[in-house]
Amino acid sequence: MSRHIAFVTTGDIESIATSKRAFGMAGPLARRGFDVSIMLEDTPSNRARLSLEAPMAKAHWFPRTGAIKELRTKRKILRKIRPDVVYVGSYGIRNIVSPLRPVKATYLVEHSELPSAILNQSKSRRMLDFVLERLALDAFDGQVCASHYLMDFVRSRLSSDRHDGVLYSPYAFTREVLLPDESTVRRSQMDGPKQLLYMGTLAPNYGILHILQAMAYLRQRLDVKLVVLGKGRAYETAVAKAKELGIDDIVDFKGYVPEDGLPECLGQADAFVAPIFDTVQDIARCPSKMFMYVAYDRPIVTSEIGEAAALFGKAYEFYFEPGNVIDMAARLEDALTCPPDWTPDWSSADHEWDARTEKFDQWLLTLLSRKR
Repeated sequence: MSRHIAFVTTGDIESIATSKRAFGMAGPLARRGFDVSIMLEDTPSNRARLSLEAPMAKAHWFPRTGAIKELRTKRKILRKIRPDVVYVGSYGIRNIVSPLRPVKATYLVEHSELPSAILNQSKSRRMLDFVLERLALDAFDGQVCASHYLMDFVRSRLSSDRHDGVLYSPYAFTREVLLPDESTVRRSQMDGPKQLLYMGTLAPNYGILHILQAMAYLRQRLDVKLVVLGKGRAYETAVAKAKELGIDDIVDFKGYVPEDGLPECLGQADAFVAPIFDTVQDIARCPSKMFMYVAYDRPIVTSEIGEAAALFGKAYEFYFEPGNVIDMAARLEDALTCPPDWTPDWSSADHEWDARTEKFDQWLLTLLSRKR
């Protein structure tokens, strides 16, 4: 018997990452017999991503409007399509489809970060996020947590008989999207600088300024180039900082790169960098880029914190002390000069959306059986 799951998302994929799971799991779910619907804001980037990664899904488009109007539109769509499972990608004002449920279904919510712990948000915004985080615990039948911290956070606030309704499921990657053609994803073998790549939001609390400072040290020891994919509120600051440090000639700020352009960019990197800080915000979140880097089996320079520690384990050789620019530069040099036959301890197949979806489906079947 066919099962129908509807993903409720908000915003544009360029700036809000929570729809990544809907795009990534659509194909694997369809192959497991699901009918897949995705509610999406009507933007060029969302349309391009759907066409590339989830063409088998039925899209329900809505325009960018005020929060209340968007919520009403989503509730109307749910009443029309009447899915068996409603999956809310992030619980915010625009996605409050439960507890006042428009249709009878199993309602799931994803926790991908802890917004109330983001210190650069206003106090009123953090208070609202705090309320929504607690409301979500009672408003949904199941909770999907993208990090171990969030899983522990959710379970500690639920009675023990509801712990089976919590699933740990970090982000992942789609092999057909990131590795479409092996000839386009070979690391640079030609003479020239080693290539380091950072992908993500350009914000001070995501470490871009530390990366640039480390590059200023690194260029004194190595012929190296940094490729930066992404934009954000610190984009202009980062460009100015590179110029101030005298490294603007070895830093290539590419801005936002659509998914179909990522294989060429990521495939030519010799190493990746993913700064993580010792804060509740970073311990709680799941850096989606980390699980895209693993597809290429190259060194990933990061810190032993949160999901990075869970992914790479204790003995990983490319950890640096959080916030320590000199230590970061040293580990970057190690990564960029490691032997050509270096192989990772991880298996990239374990971090594909296919693998995540298999566990999700098993968990969902158990959840549904308990509801009967």
